[in-house]
Amino acid sequence: MKEIWKDIKDFEGVYQISNMGRLRSHKSGKWSILSNNNSKGGYFSVVLAYGSKKRYTRIHRLVYESFVGDIPKGHKWHIHHINHNKQDNRVENLKLVTSKEHYLEDLDSRT
Repeated sequence: MKEIWKDIKDFEGVYQISNMGRLRSHKSGKWSILSNNNSKGGYFSVVLAYGSKKRYTRIHRLVYESFVGDIPKGHKWHIHHINHNKQDNRVENLKLVTSKEHYLEDLDSRT
């Protein structure tokens, strides 16, 4: 699969996310990939900052928003990792689900 990069909303020209779940920054005058580290197997999180703008978010949410569309507001909606690997943020591994669906999917992955 070819890697495609898109600007992150409100951080255009500064941060980009790829369909493979990688994040890069242009803050130093050239594009550089930012590392994803979470040795415990949890979600990759990031703080995007530029000037007075600051946003804490998870990488899988950036991928979904950039390549699929907006995530409805409220705690009812989750971005689910289809293969249950929280560090596999490829766009084809993500889907929008309700809180109940997310809970049931997590239960299924434990049995």
